[in-house]
Amino acid sequence: MRKYILLVTILAVITHWRWIFLNSFFGWGDAQFLTRFDQTWQGYIGLPSSWTTLINGMGEVDLVLSQHPIYFTYGMLTRLGLDTRLAAKFIFFAPIIFAAPLGSFALIRHFTRNDLSAFVGSLVYSYNVNFLMSQTGSLSLSAAYSLAPLSFFTFIAAIKKQKLKVSFIAGLALFFTAMHEFRIFYIVAFVLFFYFLYHLVSTPIMSKSRLFLTAALPFIVLAVLSSYWLLPFIISGSLQSNQAFSRPLFGDQYMSLKQSIAFFSPWWTGGRGYANGVVQPIPNYFWAIPVLAFLGFVLNIKKPKVYFFLFLSLLGILLTKQSDKPFPNLYLWLYQHFPGFNAYREASKFFVILSLGYSGLIAYFIFALRSHKRALIIASIFVSILFLRNTLPLVTGKIAGIFIPKNRPQDYDIVKDFIHRQPDFFRTAWFPAAGIWGYYDALHPKIDLHTVYFNTLGPYILKQPGFRPAVNTSGLIDKINHQALNLFTQNFSDQLLDSLSIKYVIIPSKDTTSDNDVFVDYGLSDRDYILNFFDGMKYLKRVDIGTNKIALYENSGFKPLIYTKSGPVKYMGSSATGYKISMAGIKFPTYLNFTDANHPGWILSSGTRQEADSLTNSFYIKNSPRQSTILLAFSSQKYVYYGLAISLGALAIICSAILLSP
Repeated sequence: MRKYILLVTILAVITHWRWIFLNSFFGWGDAQFLTRFDQTWQGYIGLPSSWTTLINGMGEVDLVLSQHPIYFTYGMLTRLGLDTRLAAKFIFFAPIIFAAPLGSFALIRHFTRNDLSAFVGSLVYSYNVNFLMSQTGSLSLSAAYSLAPLSFFTFIAAIKKQKLKVSFIAGLALFFTAMHEFRIFYIVAFVLFFYFLYHLVSTPIMSKSRLFLTAALPFIVLAVLSSYWLLPFIISGSLQSNQAFSRPLFGDQYMSLKQSIAFFSPWWTGGRGYANGVVQPIPNYFWAIPVLAFLGFVLNIKKPKVYFFLFLSLLGILLTKQSDKPFPNLYLWLYQHFPGFNAYREASKFFVILSLGYSGLIAYFIFALRSHKRALIIASIFVSILFLRNTLPLVTGKIAGIFIPKNRPQDYDIVKDFIHRQPDFFRTAWFPAAGIWGYYDALHPKIDLHTVYFNTLGPYILKQPGFRPAVNTSGLIDKINHQALNLFTQNFSDQLLDSLSIKYVIIPSKDTTSDNDVFVDYGLSDRDYILNFFDGMKYLKRVDIGTNKIALYENSGFKPLIYTKSGPVKYMGSSATGYKISMAGIKFPTYLNFTDANHPGWILSSGTRQEADSLTNSFYIKNSPRQSTILLAFSSQKYVYYGLAISLGALAIICSAILLSP
């Protein structure tokens, strides 16, 4: 077994050598956070917060609060002096690189009791194109996918051994999976439930009550350890109703039954560039995969365990095909009616089920040939080549995305130093977006204007009287994307920027060497036109801070984070969710304005909330408060503290029980 574990580890290092050995930044797509500055990461040092301005700049409920321990650890490593690029290798890359092959090897070996079949099965799970595609941009999904076999393996051990220590370890494995990406955990949880039912039916059981308790305990451990984010989400209703659960269904035009059966991603080009939304043809050799899986079932038809992997394979195909025939309305029905299913606006995340199913079936195919040495060798080599060839674009870098090493242009360090040394709160607005290098921190949040305009600011502006669209005189910018400039052409544009605490509008450079050309990405490819446009805004002053290509415009009239009509007020904030405000010297009645995004969760200890301003928060204070200091707090944060106390207490008890148990 040791030689196979060593071989699995060596292959993991070879296929991901860029992530391991190159001292470069790797960031792209949903994994842009890998290129953050140290100061940005250090904003996560502290207690978890249910409200954050580190995502969209205006502030919102932190829907990735579950990942706070990961970000906290990353921030601490950088605070202790560890290079941010090295910290990424430990925190994000290592679980993806090693957990998937080693975890799937252990899981499949448990079923087949055969090292070679477990090795081949681990290649199927770790190097299929669906998993590799997720690694090009979505590290949280990839990490949870990598940890899924380990969660499955420890759960099996828990219900088999029925020992408290093993159940606690299984609960920790589930917690780490859910901490990275709860949507993947939710899928894995159903896999574990189906396995529990299979175990209940297929295995003679002396005490069913003990089995039920043993199976439930890891999930109880998970729930208790996750209290720091589950408790505030449940009480505030954010778990049931949030942005991630309200998006329209997407991807019917990409997913199909053929692709699911062939275990093929519609965007896999084999390293020939980006698919750009074009469904890729299925290479003929991919059809060997379902044939091998089918043979794995047929050749082991008398083995009860193979039926579980057949079930997972069929379920995975049924879900990943999305709305294709047969049962074309099934996915839509689940999306509309099954609890939690509306978090999956497209079906690619369900490939974790198909990966578990196919890796098990193909491992059983190898297992069935163990008595035929020549056939066993040929089949093992064939399957290994079939999946290892998918890794060639990773090794060469042709897969692009997050596998392309990047170096930060010096201009962005200049911008960082200029912004970071300013002690007052303000926002920066990047047009069209900050890209992967734009600096921000808790004191100086950033706004990606193109995104925020179409999501929030545009609908608000259109409702205002006297709306004036920006005239498009560029032949390179289409009508739709040009609308983002409407933010700056209204009679009230100056006052609007002021009320959002925007001090600087920043035009980034065209960073084509790092695949970071935000102007092309957002359909605003005429950068010279954009610069001329902002040069013509009288309320914005271009400031020379020593950059060569980045342009920075100052809005001198910006408002502070908290202010009244009488002027700014003094305040202290220990986090992004609570402020102590001094009202000394303020004339009453007055309106207290708070420039984070409007949310009913913000409560003022003395004053009436006003809903007229749909962008920011405003409170009417009629009379002078009894105390000179009043409190502004985000209401659900107290439940974060309650949940955190539960989580930390439970973690201490669980770790002690594991260490002290024989």
